Amino acid sequence: MRHGKRGRKLGRTCSHRAALRRNLMQGLFLSPDLRICTTLAKAKEVKPHVEKMITLARNKTLHTYRRALRLIPHEGAVARLFGEIAPPFARSGRPGGYTRILKRAARRLGDNGQTAFLEIIREEADSEKKRSRRFRLKRKTKEEPVPKEKSEAKTADENDE
Repeated sequence: MRHGKRGRKLGRTCSHRAALRRNLMQGLFLSPDLRICTTLAKAKEVKPHVEKMITLARNKTLHTYRRALRLIPHEGAVARLFGEIAPPFARSGRPGGYTRILKRAARRLGDNGQTAFLEIIREEADSEKKRSRRFRLKRKTKEEPVPKEKSEAKTADENDE
């Protein structure tokens, strides 16, 4: 029985799985549109690790930078993670949920495996939508009707002057 042995083996040895995880994270952080296409099982396996890396990079210190380099030994990927990807999440205070998995209808040629996109959510676009909705709601609450008694009293005072 596999009690206490969580995670997917993905048909690989332990060291091969670790290398696969590093390469998928590196590819995701270096891709221009912050999106990679992989199998659904691989995307589900690497997603928590990507989330932890972004959470680690939100606190930008030398110690966290070196910890990230231990997990992904690619200077360019870690530099982009700390420089471009994590700061919007740190500013917005988003409590996780930095990635999403989108299943593709197209299956992989050869073995008909189910494929999916693993992508990092762009915080600027999402926060603008929420912010605009929030401001619309605030405007509605601020536009309360003024009681007629006060408005008539004001006009009477203005006419006297």
